[in-house]
Formats: sequence, C-alpha cells, structure tokens
Amino acid sequence: MNLLLMAVANGAMAQQTGEPRNPLKGYVITNTNDTIQGTIDYLTGKENAEACHFLKDGETAYRTYRPGEIQGYRVNEGGAYYVSRTLPLDGKDSTFFAEYLLQGGVSLYRYEDEKRTLFYMVDGKGKVATIKKEDYEKYKKEEAARRKRNNLQEAAAIMYISPEATRDLWQKNITAANLVRTTRRYNEQYCQDAGDCVEFQYNSNKTSLYSPRLFAEVGFSKGEMKYEVYSFQTQMPYINIGCEFGSSRKHPNLSHQATVLVGLYDDRTIFWGYSYNEKKKFWLEVDYGLIYRFPTSGKNRPFVNGGITLSQVSGAYAAAGYEFGVGHHLWRVGAKFNYRGVNIVKDLLFEDDMFATFTTGSLNLTFVL
Repeated sequence: MNLLLMAVANGAMAQQTGEPRNPLKGYVITNTNDTIQGTIDYLTGKENAEACHFLKDGETAYRTYRPGEIQGYRVNEGGAYYVSRTLPLDGKDSTFFAEYLLQGGVSLYRYEDEKRTLFYMVDGKGKVATIKKEDYEKYKKEEAARRKRNNLQEAAAIMYISPEATRDLWQKNITAANLVRTTRRYNEQYCQDAGDCVEFQYNSNKTSLYSPRLFAEVGFSKGEMKYEVYSFQTQMPYINIGCEFGSSRKHPNLSHQATVLVGLYDDRTIFWGYSYNEKKKFWLEVDYGLIYRFPTSGKNRPFVNGGITLSQVSGAYAAAGYEFGVGHHLWRVGAKFNYRGVNIVKDLLFEDDMFATFTTGSLNLTFVL
C-alpha cells in the first residue's frame, strides 16, 4: 500500500510539471482552414474549453492554443470536437472552445466546469439559446415549473415550429443525449434548406469524462493458514471478476477497482496440533482498492494496486505487474499478496470455529474489456 501511495503522489507531481496527462491523436484547424495532424492532450471539459495543448507530428514540444487562435480541434480516438465560439457565459459574451455535440441546421454545443454544465443551441441565423443542466426534483412543483420554463424558453423559441421538439424539451431530463436526439430529429424534419442537416454528432461513449471497464482475472495462490501456534500450507486457484472505474481525462493513471473473487482452497481440521481430513472448500471475498499505472509514452506500462478485502473477516492486498495494450483491450500479468482474517478453522477439542489468518501470494493474468 505504501508503494501505491508513493506512486500516486509521484504521478500527481508529474502532472503539475506540465507533462501531457492523456495524449490522443488528433488535429487542429487553423484560421486559414489548414488541418495540422498531431497529438492533443485531451483533458477535462473546463480545461479543454480554455486551451488546446497540441503536439505537431514531427515536433517534440507541445504548443498551447487559446480560443480564437485556431478555428478548433478534434480528437480522432475520442471523437470529441471543439470549436472557437463566442457565446453567453456569466452574463456576458465569452470566447472559448465549445464542444460540438451536434453540427447541423441547428447546432448544439456544451460547456462544463466543476460546478455546472451549459448547453447552447444555435440556429442557422445565429440565434442562441442557453440551457442549463439542472435537477428540478429538489424544488416544489410550482417552483420547478417556473425554473424549467425560464431555462427552456430560448430553446423553445428556436424550435417553436415543432410541437414534438418543444414537448421533448419540456418532458425529458436535460441531458446531452436527450438534447442531441431532440435537435437531430428537429434538423431532419425542418432544415432541408441547410444542406446536410446533420454533419457531425458526438459519440457519448468516447467523450464521457468517467468510464467503467469490466475485467476478468484468473490466478493461483499458495499460502499459509495459521491458527495460534498451528499452521499448514494451502493453495487456491481462483477467478476474480470486477469493474474498474476511472477518468483517463482527469486522472489518467489512477482508477478505482471493485471485484468479487471466488476460489477453492485446501482446508484441514486441527486436533491437538495435528491436521488431517484435507478437503476442498469454497472461498468468496469482495475486494475494493486502487490501481495506479506508471506514465509511459506507450500503452505498455507497469502498475501497482492495493486495497481492502472483505471476506468472513477483513484484510488487505497489494499487487504489482505489467500491463499490455492490445487494440482497445488490456492484458495484465502480476503478482499479488493477500492477508486475511478468517473464522473457518475447526478445532475438534473445543468443537468451535476458531480465528485464523489466511496469507497467500499469487500469480495472475487479467483481461480488461
């Protein structure tokens, strides 16, 4: 666990020095309509709105573009698309990189920071509607209706010729997915004179700030079951199914892990210091912890992870290994150390379950979807 904490601290210090946190292939569009290929540091919504950190192919130093210095930029692998726009923000017109959610006869943009998310609808004549993402359930019915009406009146004025669109605006929750569906359908019905009604639509799976990944681990443990002064060696093949939850844009090297481990271990009965009646017993535990991947220029990198174990009592685990990127998936090979408390050793003399410790070391192979 100390190694994991040190790795996290070192990673945070590296991020503060200006090193790219989440470099992805992409390109910038200059104000003269030239497209320059390279690498973009794809970060949080607020950071992406304020600047584009771009490394041109063939160069070694990142350059920072501010809104207005380029038309926009696009992340190929993430599908995100940002353009320089001047839109209302905090009561005045501000220029920032707005995230394109939908480009068409009526376009849809997003701006987000730590406290809020704003959506902008812009029609072909430049008319702008600002929509704030808001939870109305915390208000009384009358107050919720008033706030929703004030929030959506500009958007309803843009889509007034479509009863379906205005109904969707009022009835559905204000989310990026719902607004994209409503705006897209409106475009396909009413923007025939705008050429291609929908030229671009964001991919919500690729542009989300946080994303879960499922993984499966198989391993083989060898260890020791110890009861007071008595102990015996044991072994356990196991399968570990889990979910990894993190943000490659916010904390690219750190993720949470929650897993369920099942296995079969060798158990024995203890009587006056002697053990016999060896048998296989089912083992079940839930683990929760963190995994930290050391920053590298490629997809192959070492990692450490650790956390707590919840079984019949509790314990802790720590692990280290190496991760290999294969397409959009990952393979990991590693070694893990577990220390657990258990109430599973049967003493025939006292005819009672007694406390024991279960310490194991294991080798494992993990596949991440």
